[in-house]
Amino acid sequence: MDIQERSVFVQSRLPWLIAASALLIYLLTLNHWVSLSSLPVVATVSAKDWLPPINRPLHFLLTLPFRLLPPGWQSIGLNAFAALCGALTLALLARCVALLPHDRTPEQRTRERSELSLLSVPTAWVPPVFAALMCGLQLSFWENATAATGEMLDLLLFAYVVRCLLEYRLSEEEKWLSRLAVVYGLATTNNYAMIAFLPAFLVALVWIMGKNFFDFRFLARMVGLGAAGLTLYLLLPLVNALSANSEVGFWDALRLQLASQKNALLFFPIRSIAFWAGLTSLVPLFVIGIRWPSSFGDTSMIGSVFTNVIFRVVHGVFLVTCLWVAFDAPFSARLLLDKRLLQLSDDAAGLVPFLTFYFLGALCMGYLIGYYLLAFGTEAVKTWPRASPAARAANRLLTAGFCLGALVVPAALAWRNLPSIRSTNGPLLEDYARAIEQALPTDSVVLLSDRPNLLSLIDTQLRRKEPAPHHIFVDTRLLAYPVYQHSLHKRFPGRWPELPPAPSPYSKIDSAFLMQEIGYLNRSNALYYMHPSFGYYFEPLYLRPHRLIYRLHFYPTNAVTPPLLSEQELEENRGFWRQAAPQLGQLKRVARLAGHDARVLGRWYSRALNYWGVELQRNAHWDEAAQCFELALQLSPENVAAEINRTFNAGLRAGKPRPVEVGKTVEDKFGSRYRSWDAVLAANGPIDEPAFCFRLGQTLAQQSLFRQAAIQFIRAGQLDPSNVESAFWLANLYVQSGAPEKALEVIAQIREPRTGNALAVTNQVELARLEALAQYTLGKTELAEKLLLDTVRHYPKDTGAVETLVQFYLLSNQLTNALETVEHQLKIKSDEVRALLNKTLVCMRLQSYDQASNATAALLRKEPNNVMALLNKGAIAIQTKAYREALEPLNQVLKLEPANRAALMNRAIANLQSGQLDDARRDYEELQKALPTLHTVYYGLGEIAYQRKQAADAIKNYNEYLKYAPTETEEYAKISERLKELKSAEH
Repeated sequence: MDIQERSVFVQSRLPWLIAASALLIYLLTLNHWVSLSSLPVVATVSAKDWLPPINRPLHFLLTLPFRLLPPGWQSIGLNAFAALCGALTLALLARCVALLPHDRTPEQRTRERSELSLLSVPTAWVPPVFAALMCGLQLSFWENATAATGEMLDLLLFAYVVRCLLEYRLSEEEKWLSRLAVVYGLATTNNYAMIAFLPAFLVALVWIMGKNFFDFRFLARMVGLGAAGLTLYLLLPLVNALSANSEVGFWDALRLQLASQKNALLFFPIRSIAFWAGLTSLVPLFVIGIRWPSSFGDTSMIGSVFTNVIFRVVHGVFLVTCLWVAFDAPFSARLLLDKRLLQLSDDAAGLVPFLTFYFLGALCMGYLIGYYLLAFGTEAVKTWPRASPAARAANRLLTAGFCLGALVVPAALAWRNLPSIRSTNGPLLEDYARAIEQALPTDSVVLLSDRPNLLSLIDTQLRRKEPAPHHIFVDTRLLAYPVYQHSLHKRFPGRWPELPPAPSPYSKIDSAFLMQEIGYLNRSNALYYMHPSFGYYFEPLYLRPHRLIYRLHFYPTNAVTPPLLSEQELEENRGFWRQAAPQLGQLKRVARLAGHDARVLGRWYSRALNYWGVELQRNAHWDEAAQCFELALQLSPENVAAEINRTFNAGLRAGKPRPVEVGKTVEDKFGSRYRSWDAVLAANGPIDEPAFCFRLGQTLAQQSLFRQAAIQFIRAGQLDPSNVESAFWLANLYVQSGAPEKALEVIAQIREPRTGNALAVTNQVELARLEALAQYTLGKTELAEKLLLDTVRHYPKDTGAVETLVQFYLLSNQLTNALETVEHQLKIKSDEVRALLNKTLVCMRLQSYDQASNATAALLRKEPNNVMALLNKGAIAIQTKAYREALEPLNQVLKLEPANRAALMNRAIANLQSGQLDDARRDYEELQKALPTLHTVYYGLGEIAYQRKQAADAIKNYNEYLKYAPTETEEYAKISERLKELKSAEH
């Protein structure tokens, strides 16, 4: 075969052979359903209530025909489309490798004899095949070529743009640049990474074209063709505007599309991973693209040999680095992304796989192995002295070694990655979805989850049936947004309640309303949560495990904790986990592989097993619970909740329970991966250990989730009866939540004789405070006062006891007694901060503003930046109508705490009353952003407009005031009359 025939085969026929072979491999290893990465695409195409997407318009156009397929075939068709795109990408890669010039170094120029410096040695077929194999068998590429993630289409467009660039360098035909501009515009609308690569392509064009690039007509034509491709940005906004299902208008959809690309480009982890990926792909590509001079000043034979050695070593370093990346080196994009995914939620499965960098790395590998085949497989045209027979034999041996390595290394890569591909594309995910499907009742139910990918997975599984069950899938993270609830009501008008009108399009629904709404839904529907969870939904409701899902039930009347599982419930769930044992055994084996899907499945099963273990432990089945915790850790070694539960369970079974040491913050125990208790529990499931129950109870109490906090304190006391502090918190919680009888029961238990030291003074005082508050709530005011007075007599120097008595008198409006008690506080310690604050408050309520002012002044002398004292000083000035004097302390508060709304409101009032209307308006408008339903804000804005004789603004704000203000007030009547006056004046 002569050089010309060989070139035609390598450049034209070989790419198609590679594409056909790759397509066969991908079809044989094709995913027959979905992976977590392909789930968003398949779910969108298979959705019955079709909602137009916001981004990726080209992908949307090309996948529209797949909606016509039967539901069971849609995922297969989409996956096959991805395989086709992957095969064509490898064909383009092979063509690009064949078009790379081998005249970059002096050594290459003395050996390559072809006219265009394209590789023409007998082994010229090796570089394209090697590059295609290393790229096509790389794990991220292989995964995306066998599942419909949409990434293969993006990479195909990128590869075509690279091909156009190389074709133009070879032929200088401008049709290639025209195609490049149009395709680049189309690709940009579909893939934000093309925006980031634009500078690199412009540099390459300038490099190839030189000064011709700056020709005005050329630039205008390229910009025009690129803009024609970019018009595809308008497609999805137009589809959304015309769709009856979409709540998004044309301009909003366009803004969202552009904003999503901008945010993705600015996302720090993406940029940091791209930096490292660029070092192992773009940097080698830049270096091998330079055409080095024939000499560097030293023209001797030794200098020439030294230069050749340096080039060979540098090229070898690049080749080894690119190969290491293909085998998932620690600094490769895949492993860096995996580390990031471990820190994020399960929903992060769809992050970008950085396939463009793997493509460029394979392009470099193809060129580099071609460089060595040329260097060792061909003699220079003019060299002296001639190579010795030993050197020729060594070169032939090295050439054979590179050819053999070009086949062995990809084979090793395939051997390494095939098990991961089988696990990702195997039935494990489908088995999990089928297990949930089998747990669901035949009737339509409401399925709740804060994991969108889990909702999509089960929805996609159910849509394979004809007809699909009419379950309502609800993303609880979006329930606070009116637009989401409106869409649910539109789709299920008879089953999902209609919301009252929202104050503004961007307002969020109050958690109390959501709690009531979920309770209402549970009365008319069967509600299931798809994983263990917590939050304000679980104040009126509790979870009951039903295999892999959880039924929501109302608490029994007057019950604080949920009832224990019945024997029937225990047996049902035991039976499920026994049946799931073979599947979990297989998952344990494949979870150690590099597949992200297997790891996520391991986390899901681990979380469910940990929850089931905790339920068994609460039902006193300690040995069974231990087995669940152990299996949970085998499926997901990162499950910190299961690890803590296993450790404590082992101590209990050994008769030596040891509470786990808890740090001051969540990070002290769990590290930087979890920033809050919410994140810990959402990812791992519950923790059943006294110290953690106590800490979690404190957190839930601070979030006003009183019932759930009480459950944790009760459990902490059950697991560690010596933990008196949890009992104090429980009693305090009952007082706050209006359950004084239960508080008194806990107080009585605390007072029971116990082994160990007696209660400390502070605990005795706290106990008296709690008992007094409970008695006061029951209407026994005299008894409450007696308890507190007795405590003060017993502990006259304890400021806590006196402070409690003051708060009691304030609560019961006994202001004279409160003032006397405060004076007693100040006798104990004349500059006590809390006592001075109490005196200020009492005197203000008694309208003794001089005494209040003196107490505040004394406090500010001790603590000039005490926020409460400064607020009181401003409030006293407002009450005494010294409005301008109020501004200084209020300004100081806002300097210390810019978000202090009380200071901002008081400053707005002071500015309004002192005639500084511009400053008042700014303060009220700032408050309006944070508190859009606060009636006093609209009163102030209306007054400003009224004083300025701006009737339209006054009417608008007075109307808003009347919408939110209480009706039974003089102010309400005054504004109503003024509004009538303004409206009549308009007419």
